[in-house]
Amino acid sequence: MFYSLEKGISDIKNHKFLAFSTIITVSFAALIISIFMLIFVNTGKLMDSLKKNVKIMIYLKAGGGEKYFLSIESEISKIKGIEGINFISKEKALNNLKTKADAYASLFEFFEKNPLPDAYQLTISPEYLSDNIKTIVEKLENIEGIEDVLYAQKWIEKFNDIFSLLKLLAIAVGSIFFAASIFFAANTIRLVLYSRREEIEIMRLVGADDSFITTPFYIQSLIYGILGGVIGILIAYISLKIMPANILKGFLPGTFSIGFLNLNILAKIILGSVFVGWCGCFISLKQFLKV
Repeated sequence: MFYSLEKGISDIKNHKFLAFSTIITVSFAALIISIFMLIFVNTGKLMDSLKKNVKIMIYLKAGGGEKYFLSIESEISKIKGIEGINFISKEKALNNLKTKADAYASLFEFFEKNPLPDAYQLTISPEYLSDNIKTIVEKLENIEGIEDVLYAQKWIEKFNDIFSLLKLLAIAVGSIFFAASIFFAANTIRLVLYSRREEIEIMRLVGADDSFITTPFYIQSLIYGILGGVIGILIAYISLKIMPANILKGFLPGTFSIGFLNLNILAKIILGSVFVGWCGCFISLKQFLKV
């Protein structure tokens, strides 16, 4: 084993440019995968955060009294998926509007009566913020006394569409770099094999088995994979840390912060990089040794 390790490292030193090219290719593939995984993980967290704040606004028809409101609230509470019901009177809504539009407070003096309707603000359970929310809205629209129902489903659907598109893009780009990495690793191992073909032939003539011959090359592929994976992850980590905070601040909720990948995902990326190196080595050895 010590001989195989020494020989594998020696071959890397003797073919520095090829080894460097292979490691860079593997690291670039790992970087691309790391970036897309960062997008997936943080987009998922962002979606969960936004879903917790999604509300349905219900505007009521005018002319109702306390019994009228209680009757509507009773019907709303029967619908599954609604976590909270908050009544907003038209007086409270007008006061809130005046507070927010303080600079234009004088405009409200032209209204003879309050033009705003009474309303309910509903909080929806996160598990219902997909296809189920449409069912909830339909049930709400059928309740007598409700004038209009507004909710943010359109932007949720668009966000999900973008997320699905990113998944497809990640698979496509990742597959391209996966294949390119295998190609570079295979070519590097193949060139090393040809440079040592006489030595390999002598070893086979004196009775060396295939595992003794191939082990140094698999060690090389292991080194390519580990180094490439670690370098790619480090570049992604450093890029995230040095990115100015104000670039993303305007696009994210105030309490949301972008986090890096957990150890489980990082380990899978490195294992994937090692697998790339192993595949390249296996292909070259199979062609060269006809095993």
